[in-house]
Amino acid sequence: MIIGTAKDKSIVVDILAESYDDNETINETILPSKRKERLRGLMEYSIEAALTAGKVCLSDDRQAVALILFPDHSRPVLRSIYLDIQLLFRITGWRRALKALSREKMQLRNYVPINTCTISGIWVYVKPLLEKEPERA
Repeated sequence: MIIGTAKDKSIVVDILAESYDDNETINETILPSKRKERLRGLMEYSIEAALTAGKVCLSDDRQAVALILFPDHSRPVLRSIYLDIQLLFRITGWRRALKALSREKMQLRNYVPINTCTISGIWVYVKPLLEKEPERA
């Protein structure tokens, strides 16, 4: 397992954007025009959140990724406001942002504390291996 840094951002965005491309909840959150671009923007936002208030973990072969968010780690205020405004105007729009916040609020009510550490969100994806066709004799 490798702890990701800002240098790993492009590979993590690629893996997550590919994995969540058909996810209904994600697609309800982002504006439909320029969907692929907005999906990548949402993944960039998520990575920034994990880098500042959690961990980005990559498998040794860089084919799997996990974003872990710790709610007790706060992000720098100005950076957080900047990222949230970007999310609002570039990716979600007002109406979809309110839906997402409502969904997040409901999820936070149901988190389970683990000792003194609480994990509020984990995004995990493993890239599928390319399957070879069986060799015929």
